[in-house]
Amino acid sequence: MLTSARQLPAVSNGRTQPSDFKEEVAAVRQYRNKLEADKNYQAAMALAMEQARAAGHLIECGCCFDEFPFERMVQCDQGDLFCESCLKRCVSRGDGKRSGQPF
Repeated sequence: MLTSARQLPAVSNGRTQPSDFKEEVAAVRQYRNKLEADKNYQAAMALAMEQARAAGHLIECGCCFDEFPFERMVQCDQGDLFCESCLKRCVSRGDGKRSGQPF
């Protein structure tokens, strides 16, 4: 889904200007490439989760205590491992600044 509105291409004599059309095509291609990359990332993370679970190599997040494959973990300066979701949540809330933790 597009998150921002683009202006419609300029029209002269009922025809789209070539440069505006090329820009529109480029924007659509860029959007489709991002969708494809997101889809590939999700598939890769699902495969990593399956493989880690099968091998017994899931790692527990130090915050939410859920289990994740290594590829989904981040490490703080003190060596603790956290999932990407917890890191993003803590950073957006500013938890690290208030508590003095490495977040």
